[in-house]
Order: sequence, then structure tokens, then C-alpha cells
Amino acid sequence: MSEIDPPSHDSTPEPGATHSADANGKSAGTASAPASPGAAANGTRRVQRKGGAVRPTPPPAEVVSRILSALSGLDYGSVEIIVQDNHVVQIQRTQRSRFARPLDIPQVPAAISSASTPSAPSARNGA
Repeated sequence: MSEIDPPSHDSTPEPGATHSADANGKSAGTASAPASPGAAANGTRRVQRKGGAVRPTPPPAEVVSRILSALSGLDYGSVEIIVQDNHVVQIQRTQRSRFARPLDIPQVPAAISSASTPSAPSARNGA
């Protein structure tokens, strides 16, 4: 099949097609909305992988199952769900560590921290 399909001689318009006419009322033909980049000819959705292989989108039950498995065993973190064209395309899980008590990080004295950060322009800092 070529990249551009020849016009069909069918009188049945494609789904989503609109009929248009010129200023004189003459028929200009049938125009259809462009399909999304991942749409297959039969209306199913395809996902293109990095290697170039195209695979169908998993059914909703499988997507929910994958989200639940990403959530299971997660003590502290996040699960990010990436959606494109109303389809889940990626599920990313991030596990984080929370400390039981604050770390013993020495505090910078207020006199030093405020002296190194000017609060307003002055003659002293070049304004």
C-alpha cells in the first residue's frame, strides 16, 4: 500500500468525514479529519516502541492491573501515569527513602547566611 491512498469511487464517506461545497454550491468532495499518528487502519490504537516495532495498546483491564502492580509494595514514593491521546503509554514508579529522624546537618549561623545574601541594593554592594 502506498503512503497516499488513491481516491475511492465509493459514495459512502469515511467516519468523521464532512461534505463541503464551494461558493456556487457545487460539491467539493468529501474531506476527512486526519487520523491520530498511532491510529491503525481498522480503528485500533497502536503504540510505537523505540526500536520502531509497533504493538497494540493493552486492554483497560491490563492497564489497571499494571498500575496496581506498580502501587503494590510501594512504601514511600510515587507512580506516574503518562497518557497520550486518551491512552496510557507509560507507567513510571519511583521509590523514595524517608529518614526516621532528621539528619545531623550542621546549621549555618544566621549572621553568616544573612551577611552573604544582600536584601536590597545599597552603596555597599555596588548599587
